[in-house]
Amino acid sequence: MLGLTSRQIHNLVERGLPRVTRGGKAMYGWPATSQWPVAYRQAEAVRRTPSAGAEANARKQLATTRLAEIELARQEGAVVPIEELEAQCQGLVDHLRARLLNLPGRLAPHCIGLATVADAERTLGAAINDAIDGMTATGEEFETDEPSDDPLEGQDGAGADAPAGV
Repeated sequence: MLGLTSRQIHNLVERGLPRVTRGGKAMYGWPATSQWPVAYRQAEAVRRTPSAGAEANARKQLATTRLAEIELARQEGAVVPIEELEAQCQGLVDHLRARLLNLPGRLAPHCIGLATVADAERTLGAAINDAIDGMTATGEEFETDEPSDDPLEGQDGAGADAPAGV
C-alpha cells in the first residue's frame, strides 16, 4: 500500500521503526509509524552534526597543518617574510635612485662637446641602459648590506654608469 518492499521495511525496522508482533505477525501502528520518519531524520541530523568541540578541534588541526606547511615552505626557500622582501626592494630602489641621480653630474662634461641633440640623446640613453643593465646584472649584491666591489662607483668621470665609448 505504501510502495515499500519487504526489504525496505526490514531496513526501517532495523533503524528503529516501531512494530508490534501479534500472533507471530508484525503489525505497524499508524500514529507511531507515521511520526517515526520525522523523528528519525531529526535524530540523524543531530548525530551527523559535529559538536562545537569537535568543530573547534578540526579548525585547530587545520590551522596547525597550515602553519607547518608555511614553515616548511619558508625552510625550503619557497616563501620569504614580507619584511625581508621589502628591505631588499627598498635597497634596490635606493641604489637605482642614487645611480640615476649621479648621471647628470658625470655625463654633463661628456655632453658639452657634442654637436647635435641626437648625439646627446645617444650618450644619455647609453648611460641609462648601462645603469639598468648594471642593476639587473648585479641584483645579488642587494641580498647583503655590504658595499659594492666596483672601485669606480660613485666617482665623477667614467664609472660603472658611464656609457660605453665615452
